[in-house]
Amino acid sequence: MDVLLVEAASGRSVWAEAFKRDLRPSEIIALRNEVANRVARTLAQPYGAIHSDRAQDADGNPPETLGSYAALLLFYAYWRTFDREMIEAVRVGLERAVATEPDYAEALACLSLVYSNAFRFRHPVNAPDPDPLDRALALADRAVELAPGSSWARYALGVARWFAGDVPAALDALEAGRRLNPNDTTILADLGQRYAMLARWDDAVPLLEESYATNPRQPGSYRIGLFLYHYAHDRFGEALAEARRVDAPQVLYGHVAVAAAAAELGHADEAAEAVAAIRGLDPDYGARIVADLRSRHVAPDLARRIIAGVERAGLPITAPAPGTLAS
Repeated sequence: MDVLLVEAASGRSVWAEAFKRDLRPSEIIALRNEVANRVARTLAQPYGAIHSDRAQDADGNPPETLGSYAALLLFYAYWRTFDREMIEAVRVGLERAVATEPDYAEALACLSLVYSNAFRFRHPVNAPDPDPLDRALALADRAVELAPGSSWARYALGVARWFAGDVPAALDALEAGRRLNPNDTTILADLGQRYAMLARWDDAVPLLEESYATNPRQPGSYRIGLFLYHYAHDRFGEALAEARRVDAPQVLYGHVAVAAAAAELGHADEAAEAVAAIRGLDPDYGARIVADLRSRHVAPDLARRIIAGVERAGLPITAPAPGTLAS
């Protein structure tokens, strides 16, 4: 069976897949369900074929020219790598979208995620609100109020609550998003990432592995959770392999992962290169790392090991001793 998605206006093929099965009458319904689920997962989620195809049209347009849907597509392009050079254009486009359509719940949710990123990655934005996390929480609450059945609104709320320090409420919101749309691999991956930071491996690993098996095109940043899993269990080769696939060069944490794992394996040159990248992004990170990992709710024992790893890689740690993480 061949499934083909074609753009009606141009006749251009957007996506195709072949399903090869021995078709017996007893299996027709099972095949129908498999095809329906595969189509839904492949097409209807962020980074699926439709979003990727449409994103080509949004690239390069200045934010003042973007319509609401194009602003969302630019957001999804940004969300793949968290490129700090894109965040302001994405924010401006989404702010225009919600000003034009104040009840557009998905745009509100995406804008909330932008402000959460401005807070957690310390990326500069020219917003009038001095506290990006307050803005993120307010936008996510409004998105949930407008669309209580929106998985993406719950996702934005979960991320904002996580960085506001309310871990139980964050996990509740993310789990609610997962229940609303179990096909959204972004939510699966982000939830798995949160559980990995808490060292809840039985919860984390199945979610992360399922998300990438289902949607290999999703952002590599969620591989940090798999890095943490292998690193915590002394599988440093596997940890380094996951760290190398993060593909978010403007964010510290892929470089932190590479530095720690490479140092454990004795890959001095790669570890030093990763430390140089860390210091290029944040020259003072050695003084902030303890507080930073605590603020991200990384399990204390796991955080201590990561700090020791990056120090072994050559990052000077001038913060309080790792043992203070438990305080």
